[in-house]
Amino acid sequence: MKGWIVLLTGLLLLSCATGKNMRTLDKDFGSLQSRISILQKESKSIKNEVSDMRARNQELKTDLSLLLDNLESEIRTLSTSFEDYKEFLKRTPEEISRFKEEMSSRLRSEEGRRTQEKRVTEIEDRLKALNGKTDRLLIRVNSWSNQ
Repeated sequence: MKGWIVLLTGLLLLSCATGKNMRTLDKDFGSLQSRISILQKESKSIKNEVSDMRARNQELKTDLSLLLDNLESEIRTLSTSFEDYKEFLKRTPEEISRFKEEMSSRLRSEEGRRTQEKRVTEIEDRLKALNGKTDRLLIRVNSWSNQ
């Protein structure tokens, strides 16, 4: 039994770390800590990039959604116009000529309305000019009568 105690004591003494071993372990531990620190910084940087990418992705989804809505609206408009055109093609030549006449008369009436609006605007401008002249004449007449 004494042999075993001596043997165990010897093994314990041999297994104890020396100063050199401790310095090596401290050096390795410091190296591992600096690597961990670098990895943590890189991890934060990557997390920030992922967050930015998610925000940009959301913006792009919103833009894409708006574009799709606009495209769908335009497709509906074109589809309606196409259907109208198909209906127009089904009409007889007499209906087409009647339609042309209607459109021509509408165009002429619209042009007449615009011409009338232009004339009214010109008359209003002349009236404003005359009102200005009348006001100046009244001021002169009043000044002469006061003298």
